[in-house]
Amino acid sequence: MHFQLAKDVGGALRFTPPTMSRPSSPAVAIVDPSGVELDTPTATADSVNTTLSASAALSATTVTLQSVTGVTARQHYVVAGVDGEREWVRVRSVNTSTRVVTLYDPLANDYASGASFYGTTLTCTVDADYAADIDEGYEARWSWTADGDAQTGITRYDVVRTAWPQTLTTLRELVSYAGGILGRDLQRGGDADWDDLLEHATDRVLQDVRGRGRDPSRFRAVEPWKRVVHEAVLLHLAETADIIPAAYRDNPSEWAQQRRSKYEETLGTTLAAAKDYDENQSGVVSADEASRSAASVRLVI
Repeated sequence: MHFQLAKDVGGALRFTPPTMSRPSSPAVAIVDPSGVELDTPTATADSVNTTLSASAALSATTVTLQSVTGVTARQHYVVAGVDGEREWVRVRSVNTSTRVVTLYDPLANDYASGASFYGTTLTCTVDADYAADIDEGYEARWSWTADGDAQTGITRYDVVRTAWPQTLTTLRELVSYAGGILGRDLQRGGDADWDDLLEHATDRVLQDVRGRGRDPSRFRAVEPWKRVVHEAVLLHLAETADIIPAAYRDNPSEWAQQRRSKYEETLGTTLAAAKDYDENQSGVVSADEASRSAASVRLVI
């Protein structure tokens, strides 16, 4: 996994072990690129550890829990039955009144009342003193115990000037930007998980900016990138055929290609127009840095 922490601010690092066993005795060490240990902050395991208060059938998309304290939408958890069956689930929404948790995908097994529901994510907080460097290659080296065995894992992270938010824009801003492209049902929310969609669109833009030779965190302002994220959402909806205007229903691939071209154009224009790229992360954009165009791919040798 890879995280960005804001320079001189610090923040939380998270790691989800690849096994479905509940971790105990977590520990972590912050290590610089040369392997020198800098700090050993306190590591904690996800506090969610409850049970089902009612049975859940195969293919069900909801479970009722004894407690929903700490259960968070869009996070992964494990459901474990008394007979040994276990599976990952991802939470879509949480009703704190009824303690009903809605899942993204149907259950792959039957679970009786009393089955376990728990989180496995490990977390630590990096102190601001260790978020002063801008070098790449820093690691958080995790250790924990599961099923009686000692296990390890690594989170890689960079300390950057401007860490992008997980979701750069909002549904309201998307609707305002897209206008009539979004149908009325979709504008009201429809069946789509808009928070999830906007988060993935933001990640898509980040990856594409990196693919064009730029580090997104070195742009001093993120506001201009909202348009690109909006176009990434519309492209995704076209690619999945969730939105097809009437004029394109006989040829949805043409609509998808049109949205792809619009997305690429908006991405390229935003890169070319940006005058706030802090190449050396000095905190100041020099005249030379501001004059450089990012419209074409930059090769670093």
